[in-house]
Amino acid sequence: MAKILVVDDDPGIRTLLRKALTKEGYTVIEAGNGLECLMLQRKHRANLIFVDILMPVKDGFETIREVKEEFPDVPIFVMTGATFEGSTEKLLEMTRKIGAKMTFSKPLNLEEVIEAVKEWIDKPLSPKVGNEQYPHKKKKKPTWFWYILIALALMIGFILGIISKCAN
Repeated sequence: MAKILVVDDDPGIRTLLRKALTKEGYTVIEAGNGLECLMLQRKHRANLIFVDILMPVKDGFETIREVKEEFPDVPIFVMTGATFEGSTEKLLEMTRKIGAKMTFSKPLNLEEVIEAVKEWIDKPLSPKVGNEQYPHKKKKKPTWFWYILIALALMIGFILGIISKCAN
C-alpha cells in the first residue's frame, strides 16, 4: 500500500491523519517539522506528503521548495490553521503557486482529505506531474523575492489582526 508522510508540528493533527489514513490501508510516516520531513522522505520515499505551513525549524514554504527540488513527482498536500484575518486563503493560494497539489484549511474535513488522497494515490506518476497540461514549458522555480513577499504579507496580516482586536 502507498506511504504517506504527514508533516505538522501539532502531534494531534498528525495522530488524527495517521488514524484516518491507516484505517484506509495507507502506511503513515510522521514528521514534526520540515527538516524531519526531508530526512524521512529520503529514507521512506512516501507516495504523497502532507505539509503544514507554519512550523518551527523549517516552515512549509521552504519544505515544499526543497521536496519539489529533490522529489518533483511526489504530490504535496498543504494544510494550515492560520487564523489571521483573510490569511488562510492567501497562504493556500501561495502554496499552490509553489507546487502544492491540494490545499486544506484546519480543522480538516477528513472525508475530503481521504477522497483527495485516493484520487492522487491512484494517479500514475510521471516526470511531468505539476506541468502535465504544458509539457513543453519548463517549470520555473520560485525566487527568494517571493518568499520574502509571502513572509511580509503574513506579518502584515498578523499585525492587522492584532490592531483590529485591540480596536474592538
